[in-house]
Amino acid sequence: MPAHVKAAGSGYAMPSPAPRMMPPGDADPPGRFGAQDAGRNFGLRRRRINRHTQNTGSEQGVACDNLGPAWTETDSAVKTRNLSLHRIAALALVAVLLVLPDPAAGQSLEPRKFANLPVGMNFLLAGYGRSSGPVLFDPSVPLEDASLETDIAVLGYARGINVFGRSGSVSAAASYVGTRGNALLEGERAYGKNYGLADPTFRASVNLLGAPALSPAEYRSWQHDLIVGVGLLVQAPFGDYERNKVLTIGTNRWLFRPELGMSKVFGRWQLELVGTVSFFTDNDEPRSGDTLSQDPLYAIRGHLIYNFPRGRWLSLDATHYQGGEQEIDGARQAGTQRNGRYGLTLSTPLGPADSVKFYASTGAYARLGGDFDLFGIAWQHRWASR
Repeated sequence: MPAHVKAAGSGYAMPSPAPRMMPPGDADPPGRFGAQDAGRNFGLRRRRINRHTQNTGSEQGVACDNLGPAWTETDSAVKTRNLSLHRIAALALVAVLLVLPDPAAGQSLEPRKFANLPVGMNFLLAGYGRSSGPVLFDPSVPLEDASLETDIAVLGYARGINVFGRSGSVSAAASYVGTRGNALLEGERAYGKNYGLADPTFRASVNLLGAPALSPAEYRSWQHDLIVGVGLLVQAPFGDYERNKVLTIGTNRWLFRPELGMSKVFGRWQLELVGTVSFFTDNDEPRSGDTLSQDPLYAIRGHLIYNFPRGRWLSLDATHYQGGEQEIDGARQAGTQRNGRYGLTLSTPLGPADSVKFYASTGAYARLGGDFDLFGIAWQHRWASR
């Protein structure tokens, strides 16, 4: 999927193939991105956008909606039971964030990725996202004024685990993408479309401070104060990749993204800060040249979250990322990214075991790519097992 789309959004759920989605605009003008165009095959026809061509490569990160502060009542057994149900519902929202796909490396705006999940709790997520706006292509291709509209279907799974007495999580996600785009090719406007499976992502995390490993029953009385955790996201080059296409879905390279995050509760307010570094292996089959390499991409993001009663919450999200300069056979290309984005995430329970999340974001400033709009929705179901 396109670098700007990481599979979009925030939440405890990772993408995986969904029903086939044709890119919008099938009746658009005949593909000018095809091989017939000036002898170049721009292959917007079959699969996801080449992430390396867009500087970062899409990521599908799994994030859990934090369970939020623990509320307790002592004046009534009825109130206590009701609040327990609301806490369980909020728990379901946490998983949505863990599994939803990340946009490209560093561009993620998913809140609540560092949450205390009960050991043995499972989360299944399905979602849809859509992005539109300018993106970056392979710097060796003479394209200008490029823009894409992309639809993303995601499916993911996450599970809470015990890591030497500390709470942790593992998750996996995959996504199916349909996209259409246009750009200036040697002064002429060219059109094309593409669809297929993107590179899957896998993530593991452990909370080092403030989040002990708890059973679902123990979790109900746990109080969230300060959590500090670490994580690692891996994007595997298993998506569709065709080196003769400008817009191909896979990236033909690995991505490794270590993360350091903290979450602090102030009454109903919650502040979350996360720092990440994305490392890319070389693509040894780029469209031009023999080797495409990319410098690390550094990112920091923040989330200011308000926890409403009954498990609902709203998050104001912002991120800044820079670096990621590319080179082909040792020759520097394009330039360094220095971009920022902001957005909103709203999550609400549908019942004790189900929840839904809405998210939207846009570019605040962009030195190189990143100025796109993104919105989406995700549904999640949770259940406990040993």
